[in-house]
Amino acid sequence: MSRLAHFESAGIASGRPLVLGARAMVVTPSAWASSVGLEVLRAGGTAVDAAVAVGAALSVAHPNQCGLGGDAFWLIRPRGDATFALNASGRAPAGAAAGDLLDRGLTEITPRSPFAVTVPGMVGGWRDAHARFGRTELARLIAPAIEAAERGLAVTPLLARYIRSSEEVLRARPEATRIFLPGGRAPAVGHVLRQPDLAGTLRAIARDPGAFYTGAPAGAIAAAIAAEGGWLDAGDLAAHASDWVQPLTAPFGGWDVQEMPPNSQGITALMGLALIGAAGLSGADAPAAWAGAGIAAARTFMAVRDREIADPASMRRTPQELLDLRFLRGAQHEPCGPAETAATPAGDTVHFAIVDEDGTAVSCIQSVFDIFGSGIVVPGTGILLQDRGRSFSLDDAHVNALRPGRRPMHTLAPGLALQDGRTAAVFGCMGGHAQTQVHVQLLSALAGRGADPVEAVSAPRWVLGAPPERATVLAEDRDGLPELLEAGGHAVERVDPFSPAMGNAQVIVADEDTGVLAGAADPRSDGAALGY
Repeated sequence: MSRLAHFESAGIASGRPLVLGARAMVVTPSAWASSVGLEVLRAGGTAVDAAVAVGAALSVAHPNQCGLGGDAFWLIRPRGDATFALNASGRAPAGAAAGDLLDRGLTEITPRSPFAVTVPGMVGGWRDAHARFGRTELARLIAPAIEAAERGLAVTPLLARYIRSSEEVLRARPEATRIFLPGGRAPAVGHVLRQPDLAGTLRAIARDPGAFYTGAPAGAIAAAIAAEGGWLDAGDLAAHASDWVQPLTAPFGGWDVQEMPPNSQGITALMGLALIGAAGLSGADAPAAWAGAGIAAARTFMAVRDREIADPASMRRTPQELLDLRFLRGAQHEPCGPAETAATPAGDTVHFAIVDEDGTAVSCIQSVFDIFGSGIVVPGTGILLQDRGRSFSLDDAHVNALRPGRRPMHTLAPGLALQDGRTAAVFGCMGGHAQTQVHVQLLSALAGRGADPVEAVSAPRWVLGAPPERATVLAEDRDGLPELLEAGGHAVERVDPFSPAMGNAQVIVADEDTGVLAGAADPRSDGAALGY
């Protein structure tokens, strides 16, 4: 029987549709970006072609969350082949020096500062993924994003709220003010936001993505950071390279779940699933039991993350050691210090899931870290630079200590799951430090309880704050979730139902026996699942 046969009541409780496709599917947090990706697939493009087009489109539609100045991670699985993982995150500049900041009396890398800017890796990821798995000309893939940046896109309610909440950050720098606060004020819903400088940079990338790192865009980035007294220079950009790495795989609920290895925090989702699996829950157990097990696991894996996860070259334990259940059970009883960064969600990231007619699946995630990243927009380019470097520690003894050329511990984590060696699900979530906590909730629903994609992305969500051993639990105030958690002894802080602050997720569940795909976009986003 089809894996999807028991989804007959999908969407009834939430009022949102389960979207089916017999051949291909795209799910993104922007309805327009989903349409861009679907057009690429219908024209014969690969899932990676569609992902590049979607990634470029989202850089225009969601500038608060991702863009040319940010990073990306990819999981790519061709049908019948291995999963390929691409780390397209950037490194600390060669001139980075913790002592410079300590001498100024700082105890951490300040958000929104030029010292938090690391090399942007996303464009290099587009180049490398497309070179290996693409078959459509790059210029054709980026054309919709160029047109949208030139002619403008209507500001959605979600983007309007993000711009309004970030006015102080944007007003701190003239270029950000000029682009995102036209006329000196936050644009209203329906305002057509134009980004012609960004269109010009996208044209340069369409001609030669390498120019981003060695051509005029690179020179402009270096000049902008130099003007602010930061470390990043043209040499850092020219030295950038993505890395093809091995994904991590662990069993859960009859699936083999795959995540990015460090420097991504993706491994923490596998830690959480191992702890939940050891609890012996079944699909018959109440949602409160699953939530309780998930929160207990999160208290462990978030603490382990802050002690152990960093650039692989500096880690003290291997991923295999961290995933060992004996280690995780011992870590449940270890005291932990303050988290290096607050484990709270943020609107800083986009994830998208794509499956093409050949059965190739892509799970991709892009980000500028904080909302509107560093706030630094490179003059004449429309490039908004990330502030991912603020994840580094200034403590020289810390595993995630700032070092030249080192990648920081990274919140970005795309997800993919297999069953019997075939793609079962493509999933991911924005939300900063909450991402892998949401992964645990999605997998508990999909693989643990047999939920359909709509139910999985629409369910009331919880997120653990920081420091993890003492934190309250943020919980959406609906369907009795806060009361269930309080009854289980948790300190709870209520947030609005379907709050964007709880992250938004995208899911595709695949049935390779029939070739049918089932997808859902999170109601907390502007997104859509589209298939054919």
